[in-house]
Amino acid sequence: MVLLIWEGDECKDFKLVEVCAPDDPVVAFRLTRDVTLSDQGVFLQDFSAVRPGVTTQDLAASRDVDMRVRTIDYCRAYDSEIIEICNGYDDTCDGRVDEGFEAKGTVCDNGALGQCFSVGKWICNDPKKQLEGQQSILCNALPRQASPIEICDGVDNDCDGSTDEDWIQKGLACGLGVGTCGVGALACNNGQVSCQGEVGPVPESCDGLDNDCDGVTDEGCACAPGAVRDCSIDLGPCSLGQQVCLLGGTWSDSCSGTVPHPEICDGVDNNCNGAVDEGVLNLCGTCGPEPAEICDYIDNDCDGAVDEGVSNVCGGCWTVGPEEYAPGILDCDNVDNDCDGIIDETDTPVICGLGVCQVQVDSVCQECFPNPEAASIEHFDIGNCNNGVDDDCDGLTDVEEFPDCFFLQGGG
Repeated sequence: MVLLIWEGDECKDFKLVEVCAPDDPVVAFRLTRDVTLSDQGVFLQDFSAVRPGVTTQDLAASRDVDMRVRTIDYCRAYDSEIIEICNGYDDTCDGRVDEGFEAKGTVCDNGALGQCFSVGKWICNDPKKQLEGQQSILCNALPRQASPIEICDGVDNDCDGSTDEDWIQKGLACGLGVGTCGVGALACNNGQVSCQGEVGPVPESCDGLDNDCDGVTDEGCACAPGAVRDCSIDLGPCSLGQQVCLLGGTWSDSCSGTVPHPEICDGVDNNCNGAVDEGVLNLCGTCGPEPAEICDYIDNDCDGAVDEGVSNVCGGCWTVGPEEYAPGILDCDNVDNDCDGIIDETDTPVICGLGVCQVQVDSVCQECFPNPEAASIEHFDIGNCNNGVDDDCDGLTDVEEFPDCFFLQGGG
């Protein structure tokens, strides 16, 4: 006889049981720890699983059998076909869980640059995929989208390793080009837009120059009443005009021509400096407010971030929902639908089968077979009609089995 004792559910397949002789029965016990069942919290529970050519022995009925036992060191430890995979269990029964995958739970990143960079943790891959030769642990750092344009904000928006390079308004003309003022070029310094090389206005100084760059020269300065001089500029919408010296020897504040005005976003060179809408365009390079961000994996508002504030907790645009479970593998999609860091797990425990055939399904990628192994039978002839166990997995226990476990006693 072969005696196999194990703890928990690790050894459901008796691959290491070797029968000493062809006619030896196999006796299987499961060691269960439960303080409600004995003072020490440990008891042995009979477990029978019929296999072709192997006879099971119920030790509840026979405790003095002369047994020949081939010693096996706990569970499947000597089965060379069993390997450790990353699943939170001690697969090789050596007292260590997930050895070789010490990186599990540590911080990792997606390897991207700039705003595309994100961090996560190393998690176990699906056990079936590991056994198919795929990698054992995966980094769950979320992917992030690169912006198609670079803006001046101190961030690497297009995720190429450079910051604020070739941003959309770089080098455009800025400032006033009237009088003593000089036009500059838009530049980005430490994430801030500036007008580099610009010569700004100063108070008028009655020197024959338009010092305050308003299109009028020496306004407020003494002149000969009735004298006339040219004013404004002939560029863009502006046109040359004349300014008259008023009584009292001061030049008129007005010019008969069209004078420059502050630049507004309207497609017109309002300040007559040769550049259109410089410094007043929105982040997308157009007039008006930036478009509102919507969840479509595009940087709609041109702020260098994609789907900010509108993506789900997983960083995507799908509706977050449960993993769920249905017969078959309809919910097995390799997506963390409920965003808990675990892929394709069942939302609630799923119990499959009856009696000793009952198993728990932990992944939506597992199919539920109510009786995965050939069920035993319950019958008075084999002595298992009074053990409190549904040995044949049909939902009936002991005397509920009619007629196999039903015995009539008559009298006369």
